[in-house]
Amino acid sequence: MITINTTSVKKSENTIYQKEQITCDNIELIGQYDVVVVGGGPAGVAAAETTARKGLKTLLVEKNGFLGGQAVGGLSGTICGLYLTNEEWTCKNGPKQIVFGFAEKLRKRLLKNGGLSEPQLYGNTYVEAHDPFVWKYSAEELLMEAGAEILYHTVVTDVKVEKRNIKEIVVNTADGYGLVQADYFIDTSGDAVLVANSGGEFRMGQNGVVQNPSLIFMINGVDDERFWNYFGENTICSDDFSEKIREAEKKFGVSLPRKKIWIFKCPNKGQLYINATSVSKKDGNCLNCIDAEEKTFAEINSRKQALAYFRLLKEYIPGCENSYITVTGSEVGVRQTRSIVAKKTLLNKDVENCIKSDEGIAKSSWPIELHRGEKPKLYWLQDDYYEIPFGTMVPDCLDNVLVAGRCIDAEHEALASSRVTAQCFSEGHAAGIAVVLSKNSGIKVYDIEGKDVRKALNNDGARL
Repeated sequence: MITINTTSVKKSENTIYQKEQITCDNIELIGQYDVVVVGGGPAGVAAAETTARKGLKTLLVEKNGFLGGQAVGGLSGTICGLYLTNEEWTCKNGPKQIVFGFAEKLRKRLLKNGGLSEPQLYGNTYVEAHDPFVWKYSAEELLMEAGAEILYHTVVTDVKVEKRNIKEIVVNTADGYGLVQADYFIDTSGDAVLVANSGGEFRMGQNGVVQNPSLIFMINGVDDERFWNYFGENTICSDDFSEKIREAEKKFGVSLPRKKIWIFKCPNKGQLYINATSVSKKDGNCLNCIDAEEKTFAEINSRKQALAYFRLLKEYIPGCENSYITVTGSEVGVRQTRSIVAKKTLLNKDVENCIKSDEGIAKSSWPIELHRGEKPKLYWLQDDYYEIPFGTMVPDCLDNVLVAGRCIDAEHEALASSRVTAQCFSEGHAAGIAVVLSKNSGIKVYDIEGKDVRKALNNDGARL
């Protein structure tokens, strides 16, 4: 354990506060749990709801003051990956859902609370847009009903590992440092913070090349009828729209790097999600968004891009003349940082060839969606899906830790398909189920069989 100069607060009789220097050896123990989930995005919410509902004392630790991760804080705005991809079926018959389990549970809650749109055509599949506020409190409702505890505004700074087991984590809040102990940990941080701080191995994209981040923004005041009559049914922009981007780029004298952008109808009238920006270094190379300086660069420059794309909308696009930006993501939307080294790797060819597995814990028909350059690369699956093996979530280096979300073990292009919301829900659900199986059987989670997780998931509504 590192030594930390931190503080505990004491109050004297004249109400003046004084700080006392302490070290890790006498940091206060905040609590002891069966399982601690680190990260409150889609995967973390699914994992914590599952373990708590199954009777385990569960704590979810989240750096923000709300649940949702990139789905809410990054304003990604849509549930991607629920539906089968099929060029002909999609156009003729509408959406065909293939992902259920926790994803369907939250989807139904969003619908009940009035925060989810109808399915919208996205290329050869469908997505559903959600209201960010409704997502936050719907997820909180599910966790509170399950009996989970949440600790907001809390960052993990260190871990203690003994014999391949994390015994405790050091967390930092505005009140100082504290210790949290648990039998199991689920890393849904998006950046594999538990595995990295445990000394475990990880990769960064393809030889350090990762996908570009984007700052998504929402606009209000849109004339829906005029806009959608021009834009068309598909949420991926037309060639005519791309040409308008090129015209605006020349007229404004600014860089609008993406010429193919995506626009989604929000649950409320007159609102649109705009997924348009793409941020890289000045030399065009990718940004490492676990580096504070590089992520700061991304935050500043993505806002400049967002304003430029918004100007394009107001001046060039029918129905947007009286629109205005209501909100951007609270942080730039990060698509890729660390991927752990696990018992199994999801390969690019597994995705392309729609490989299934007896230890598959999640279905995905989402395309390989690589965000680089003017036009994101989209490799569409056709009338089929692949399955994500449980082993991709099991770190090689630890016996009581699982990983779910965008930091599972996957090759670069495979991750560009498996990282989206519905699959993160499924992975979190699987991580929670695996911990429950381990707790009930006495078998360390590292040795739990993926086929047993799959069977238990099906008993819990996953429909694999």
